[in-house]
Amino acid sequence: LSMAVVALMWWVVLTVSVRCVTGDIITDSVVYEASGSPYLVTEDIIIQPKGKLTIQPGVTVQFDPGVGVTVRGVLHAQGTPTERILLTSSQPPSVPLPQPSLRLVDGPTPLQGRLQIFYKNKWRSICTNSRNWTAEDMSVACRQLGYSGGKYYEWQDRANNDTGTLLYEAPLCTGLEDDVTKCAWHTHAMGGGVCDMHPDLGLDCDGYHALWRGTNHWRGILFLDAQYEGQLFQDNTLYQKVSKSILSYVDLEYAGMGPQREVESALMSR
Repeated sequence: LSMAVVALMWWVVLTVSVRCVTGDIITDSVVYEASGSPYLVTEDIIIQPKGKLTIQPGVTVQFDPGVGVTVRGVLHAQGTPTERILLTSSQPPSVPLPQPSLRLVDGPTPLQGRLQIFYKNKWRSICTNSRNWTAEDMSVACRQLGYSGGKYYEWQDRANNDTGTLLYEAPLCTGLEDDVTKCAWHTHAMGGGVCDMHPDLGLDCDGYHALWRGTNHWRGILFLDAQYEGQLFQDNTLYQKVSKSILSYVDLEYAGMGPQREVESALMSR
């Protein structure tokens, strides 16, 4: 007597429904709800002066390469610490890009600005205690950022933010290094000493980003004469424009590609 035992195996295929947005000119109120996430944007979204786009907490929006958002009206993207909003590329790199240890901020273009270093889990602006970096030092820093080289831009007054400062006197690079922390000065203690009131170092980097060509980044967000309201500050003596748009607990990934595939800021205002 023989017995045949048949084992039935069931495969359960889980699929995620992606809501496609083929481009939208928003003239009134539009909401990207968490129940419809993720959203795929294949053409530019333009929020007109009377339009408002609200993105709910926990929503993911994927943008095709070169596609982005232009805000003339209002953009409300308010996540929470536990339900962040993710704006990313629909075609992210198969191998995640390394997290940078240097960056430029507070400049007129992505190639210029205040040099900051990520040290002890915090971004810190670099001061030099009036000891200038050499051309080799600045070129190495810009190449570490992914550019072809660079030079001195300007001394920048201390920023009023929470990034902190770090004393980093002349790194003493030869120009052949690919990382400023590999230069001779790194034999000293990082951050030894204080900045006092010395300004921060600004760099002006050259050329296209070395990792840029051939990537699938999306354009980013451009605020173009977007809606604002006037508010009074400093004991009602200073009138300032305050944007009606709000972005909080929002992550922007793989953004900042212009129409000619040139590097742009992921978040811009004009």
